[in-house]
Formats: sequence, C-alpha cells, structure tokens
Amino acid sequence: MGRERDESRCPVLSHFSDNANIVIKEMAALALTGLDIFPWRMEFAEELQRLDIHHTHTLEACEKKFGRDYIRDLVNRYRPTERGRPLALVRPFRRHVPVNDILERNAEPCLELDSTSHFHIDLYGNYLPGLCSGLSIHIDDLGKPVSSGKYPFLSALYARGIQGLYHRAVQTCAFQARPEGYISKCDLCFHIRKYLVTEQFVSSPDFQPAGYYTFS
Repeated sequence: MGRERDESRCPVLSHFSDNANIVIKEMAALALTGLDIFPWRMEFAEELQRLDIHHTHTLEACEKKFGRDYIRDLVNRYRPTERGRPLALVRPFRRHVPVNDILERNAEPCLELDSTSHFHIDLYGNYLPGLCSGLSIHIDDLGKPVSSGKYPFLSALYARGIQGLYHRAVQTCAFQARPEGYISKCDLCFHIRKYLVTEQFVSSPDFQPAGYYTFS
C-alpha cells in the first residue's frame, strides 16, 4: 500500500494568480510587436530554414528530408518532457513495462504536483500542476485548499499517486490497461485521462482544456 496524504493541502501559492495576470499582459504586449513564434532550441534553426514556412510538415516528412533516423535522433536532441502529447513521440524508443510493475514501483503520491519551481498557465486561465499537461487548476482556485469534490482526479493523484487514479478508473469506468505496458507512470496516467475524457466523456475541472485530449 502506498502512503496517503491529505488531498486538500496541495501547496499552490496564492501569488501565482497575480503572476498569471502579469504573464498574460506580457504575452499580449509581445503579440502587438509581432513576436509570437521563435525556435526553442537554436540548433534547430538551420533545419527550420530549409522548410517551406507556408506549409505544415509532419515528422515523417522531416524524416524523409533529413534522414531515416531523424525522429529517433530528435527525441535525444530535444529531450521532450515525457508527459502528455510528447509521449507519442517518445514511446516507440523506450522500453515498455507491465502495468502491475508500474503500479508496484510507484506506490507513493505524485510528488510532481508539489513543484512550483517552474509552472505554466494556459490561455484559458488554468494552472498546470507539476507541468502535467491536461491536468488543471483554475487560477481562481489557487491559494486555497484544492477541493476533492471539484478536482477528484487531481486529488486522487496527490493523495494516492498513480495507484489512486488507476483503481478509480478501473472501478468506476472499466478502464483497461494496454497489454504492451507503459514506459512510465506518466504514460499510464495520460492514457487513463485520455480514456476518461474521450471514451467515457468525463467532464471535470481537473481535465482541462478537454480539447487537449481530443487532439493528443
């Protein structure tokens, strides 16, 4: 059994609400100057310059243009956070582990949700706890105890970790794990959340924006 903790005491600080308003104003000011797109890693600038900027380009098209192992090398060069949408890119190049092993190895609460050293607020006013894309707390709810009634799935992760979310999904929504397993607890977590939103049509404040799951 994993250690449980009070699911109402997620330490999200109230000053984040003020910071979010500042960031939103700064983004609006940048948009007025025309600065809205930039390469996150300058080592990709040369490759971007070789592409037609008037069209979108799939990773498969880039692999044809830049070489057979481009996608695999991209994972190692860019080192995306292995949560949310990037999992589809990373998964083919990682070892898969049975779901029971994932659960046994991760019996503790999700400590990532505590982290406030680097945080994002999306354009809908949702704070992303622990940089976990698709998990959300509205900025109006920051600075006060997280309600387990309003945020049941986030509270389950905070109190009982991936085990809490997994068992809740299995017992209430007939979730079935992938036979091939998962590359991490985050991979399992995202699969559960996507299943709940896109197949069970669960609508919850802690799974916002819902469209994120539709297009992931």
